[in-house]
Amino acid sequence: MMGTEVNRYGTDPVRPDTDRDGLNDGDEISKGSDPHKQDTDGDGLLDGAEVKTWKTNPILQDTDNDALSDYAEVINYKTDPRKADTDGDKLSDRDEVNGPTDPLLPDTDKDGLKDGDEVHIHGTDPVNFDSDGDGLSDGQEIAAGANPTSGDTDGDGLLDGAEVNTYLTDPELSDTDGDGLSDGDEVHIHGTDPKNIDTDGDQLPDREELEQHRTNPTQADTDDDGLNDWEELETHGTNPNSPDSDGDKLTDGAEVNKYSTDPKALDTDGDGLSDSEEVQGYTLSYGGTDVVVNPDPTNPDTDGDGLSDGEEITHNTHPINRDTDGDGLTDGEEILTHGLNPLSDDTDGDGLGDSHEFEGHSLLINGQALLVKTDPKNPDTDQDGLSDGQEVYGMVFQPSGETVPTDPTRTDTDDDGLADNLEVDYGCHPQRSDTDQDSIGDSQEYDRKMSCTSSDTDQDGLSDALELQLGCTDPTAADTDGDSLTDGDEYLGRLDVGANEPVAANPCMADTDGDGVNDGEEVNRVSGGDPAQRRPTRPDLPDTDGDSLRDGAERAWGTDPLNVDSDGDDKTDGEEVGGFTVSLLGLAYTVYTDPTTPDTDDDGHLDSGDYWPHLWMPFWFVATGVGLVGSIGIATYFGQQKIRYRTDRRASVPYRALALEMAEITHGYLTVENFTLYLNGMLNDDQQPYPEHRVEGFLRLYDFVKVRDHNILRANGQGKLYRHPRIARRSTFESLPGRRRSPTQWLTEVWLRR
Repeated sequence: MMGTEVNRYGTDPVRPDTDRDGLNDGDEISKGSDPHKQDTDGDGLLDGAEVKTWKTNPILQDTDNDALSDYAEVINYKTDPRKADTDGDKLSDRDEVNGPTDPLLPDTDKDGLKDGDEVHIHGTDPVNFDSDGDGLSDGQEIAAGANPTSGDTDGDGLLDGAEVNTYLTDPELSDTDGDGLSDGDEVHIHGTDPKNIDTDGDQLPDREELEQHRTNPTQADTDDDGLNDWEELETHGTNPNSPDSDGDKLTDGAEVNKYSTDPKALDTDGDGLSDSEEVQGYTLSYGGTDVVVNPDPTNPDTDGDGLSDGEEITHNTHPINRDTDGDGLTDGEEILTHGLNPLSDDTDGDGLGDSHEFEGHSLLINGQALLVKTDPKNPDTDQDGLSDGQEVYGMVFQPSGETVPTDPTRTDTDDDGLADNLEVDYGCHPQRSDTDQDSIGDSQEYDRKMSCTSSDTDQDGLSDALELQLGCTDPTAADTDGDSLTDGDEYLGRLDVGANEPVAANPCMADTDGDGVNDGEEVNRVSGGDPAQRRPTRPDLPDTDGDSLRDGAERAWGTDPLNVDSDGDDKTDGEEVGGFTVSLLGLAYTVYTDPTTPDTDDDGHLDSGDYWPHLWMPFWFVATGVGLVGSIGIATYFGQQKIRYRTDRRASVPYRALALEMAEITHGYLTVENFTLYLNGMLNDDQQPYPEHRVEGFLRLYDFVKVRDHNILRANGQGKLYRHPRIARRSTFESLPGRRRSPTQWLTEVWLRR
């Protein structure tokens, strides 16, 4: 064996490791190394170290054939000389030693990719954690499927790192959420979520919102009206970009969610009021008080009264109160059906509520219950001058104090021919045709101005019915004939004239007995103006004292109608006034004396014993044909003139003259065709002078002219005397010639036989 070692291998048989390389000679022979060389392969490593320590091939300088000697790997690079790629990163140790990577680190840049993969597969930089600088390590990009050599793999405008780390999008997809918008646009322009097709969750894709609807894809309710954009578009048809699609001042959301109105209609219920007007309320004034009303915007007639809410606002009625004025009729009935005022429970102001007028009023008329319906638009349904309210509620009948209703549908409730208002004004009972039950209807009493509450209107003691029966008295005048005596006293014989029994007079004649003195003056006659000295005459007798001189004549003469001989001259007053016969110059004359003095002519003899007792007398002068030339007429003159003691010496018998002033006329011609003179101024019942008082005499006419304030009396016809009855018959007496500017009076002298 020793020989073999020496002879064959040339090793030191006594030394197990001839070359002292740490590997005995037998191992070297088996390994194929040179037992005589410590470093068989010359790689700088002893064969023993290679075999025992580094496990390398001692006969190969580069055991792993990685172009690096085993020594360089062990000593310099600390790589595994047995592995061409110590770190298993698919890059040989030599490449890594000569390159930027670390042969001991499979992932030099710790980006999650082996250096070899980066170099050979991905083309990334094995020593740059983020080869493309996009914020993602190369390994992350490979894991994410991104291009580690491109900062924006998908070209969406976002770096891959931002997509992965910030936005969580797919860096390989430009539109991660597939909404048609690139991730970059969503992030940088639109602010949407690039990984959510509907960023705002409103059920509309972001792109649809942007391009079709112009809504905000990041806000579910673009217009902030309480409805998301999809609801507005798909459900309600409203404008998602306008909070108030219909312009009614209510947001679409409020209309849908709160008020249930149509957000597309300004006036949902079509009542003429916008939805906001109904929601926000109207201010109406009722009775001076402002009230805010809020009709239902979904109901055109909130209160169901037949008027739309808009019509109610127009009429100022309450849209949520069907009967604004509380009269029992709905506002619609008042306006549409009846034409009434819905703001007044009494449209016509007659004191009756409108509904009461329609429904009717129960009245008790003449004991009969009636239901009467009046016209609520007419305060006086029957046009009788009384309001319906006055008639229904009644008016106080003053005599009894009772309240009396009348029928407001009939002008004349009691059918007495007198309208109710006239009855009320006149004080009659409107339910009674004859209020005072005097058998004269109220209408007749009204027409005659008689009282309908008293059977004796004038309170004269005669009932109205009796006065009407008499026919001549006035039932409204206590003294029909104006003689200061009531009709009752006259008719019923209650006149006290001092007789044993009261006497009656004619209430229709002021002078019952025709004596020239009215009845009242006769009954109330006093003596000397002293009321205590009452001396009445009989109104029913023309000559109370029976002296043949009527009481009126006695008053005219100033005689005492209760004394047949007032002056005590033994001649009755009637004889003195009416004339009595005296004898003068053998002739009989009727003379007239003054009944108020016993000696008329003051000659010391009583009139009863005087042959010519009278000095003056009353007379009537009746002439025909008196007037200007061409006129025909009758003139009657009454007067009392004292006799002038004159004597016409040319007369064959003495005469006394009675001067009578005839008339005042202008210049012209006066014709007296005939005349008659009556002494005693009394007239008979025919208002004519008594024929027996006619006397004869002579007539003379004078022209009486006013010249320089002096009266000039000049006789016409040279003072001729004319004998009656042919006196001045057809004679013409001319006024003074040439003096036609002066007024003229005619004087007549009547000459009586002496």
